[in-house]
Amino acid sequence: MKLQLKIKKNGLLFLIKGDEEIEVTPKSCFPLERPREFISLIDKKGKEAYIITRLDDAPESISVPLEKYLGQKKFTIRINKILHIEEDYQVRVWQIESEQGKRKFQTSLQVWPIEREDGTYHIQDLSGDIYTIPSKEMLDKKSIEIVSPFID
Repeated sequence: MKLQLKIKKNGLLFLIKGDEEIEVTPKSCFPLERPREFISLIDKKGKEAYIITRLDDAPESISVPLEKYLGQKKFTIRINKILHIEEDYQVRVWQIESEQGKRKFQTSLQVWPIEREDGTYHIQDLSGDIYTIPSKEMLDKKSIEIVSPFID
């Protein structure tokens, strides 16, 4: 059976399996470490409809629409200052200042910033947004004090 992904005019992503159309949401199993591998397509009931083991190896009927969809949905926020980080009932609450202004976001207690080759760090919040923490050299002294327990 031929599989295909399609983005509808309303921006929703559908997996086409024969005559069946299933609305899906892509969820990367390893969004920061291996964002192009093990992408699960989850249906509206929260069940996995299909898994893409390697996006680079997927047929064009899957990879092209998914790349387009992910490009439309990807949102990365660059952190300029870290104002406060606290644990609050199974989540870590980050208060930061970005180019868009002050904001708060939450991460799971099991999620830690991941260092990139360029010395920056990435962390994903509970909504799926990715935040970039600059290298220590680019942060002010107070931000370094606050974030150091999480990146050292």
